[in-house]
Amino acid sequence: AVVSTQSTGRGSKNNPLTTVCLLSGCFLISWIPFVIYVTWKTKDAGVPPELELVAFHAIQLNSVCNPILYTMTNKRFGKYVRQLVWRYLPCKGDHVNSHVTQPGRFSHSLSG
Repeated sequence: AVVSTQSTGRGSKNNPLTTVCLLSGCFLISWIPFVIYVTWKTKDAGVPPELELVAFHAIQLNSVCNPILYTMTNKRFGKYVRQLVWRYLPCKGDHVNSHVTQPGRFSHSLSG
C-alpha cells in the first residue's frame, strides 16, 4: 500500500508515519534519563541529585514537545493551536483586545 503525502482534506499534509516516528523518538529520548535514574536508584547506589533533576525535567519536556510536534506535522491542529495562543496571549493594553473580531483573528484597523 502506498501512503500519500498529499492533503486528505483534513488539514494534514505530512505522512502520519512521520508524526508517529517523531512522537516516539521524543518519548524515548525524554524517558531514557528516568529509566536510568530508577534503575540506578533500585540498586541502592548513590544517585547524583543532578540525574534526578535531569530525569524529571526530561519527562516534563516530553509534554511540551507533543503539541509542538503535532503543530509542525498537522496543518489543521497548528491552525487551532495558533488561534488558542492568540486568544489567551496576555497582551499589553486594551486596544489590542478591543479589536478581536473572532477567536484568533484581528481586524485590519487598529485605530480608535
